[in-house]
Amino acid sequence: MEKVKRCLKVLLISMIFINSLNYVYSLGISPGKLEIDFEPNLERKILYIVLEDDPNREIEILVDGELAEYTSISKKSLIGGGEFILTLKLPKKIDTPGKNVLYVRAKEKVDDELLESAIGTSVTIGAAIVIHVPYPGRYLELNLDSHNVNVGEPVEFRLGIKSKGTEHLVITPKIEILSNEEKLIETLNFKTREIKSQEELNLK
Repeated sequence: MEKVKRCLKVLLISMIFINSLNYVYSLGISPGKLEIDFEPNLERKILYIVLEDDPNREIEILVDGELAEYTSISKKSLIGGGEFILTLKLPKKIDTPGKNVLYVRAKEKVDDELLESAIGTSVTIGAAIVIHVPYPGRYLELNLDSHNVNVGEPVEFRLGIKSKGTEHLVITPKIEILSNEEKLIETLNFKTREIKSQEELNLK
């Protein structure tokens, strides 16, 4: 009898979880994420598509986060999903270097009567706009990737380099391969090249 109770409890929790998943995924927004390199006075229009299973549901559109003051939206609400345009107008200068994030949110509106009765449920889903602002001077981000191989098999190395500073750089990348005893086995040299501010290189 105790096993039956536990099984029923697990089944009930599973049904609640599945129903919750179905409800959450009834609302969607695209594109989910955009990454933009900062440019002074950059102006860009972005088309968003909101998907909603209920054709009568009202959806509120909101924008918050860093740099939200530099955005405007063509529609503040939609019925049953639809499209809207976000206009991004960046200033001449942003003082905060690195990642500045905006969130574009679509929120299902709940009737005031349901809110008063404390049984209303609202789903909010968000999309991110990441604006990369250059660091003062020289700033590089590196990413090295490879894969496992057996002894004697060739190895491919992938080296990602991105300049996130305000200055252009002349670089000569190299990869040093060490043994377990930290003895130098081999050095892989890449040619000297210039990498401009906000430019990204992928070498292998």
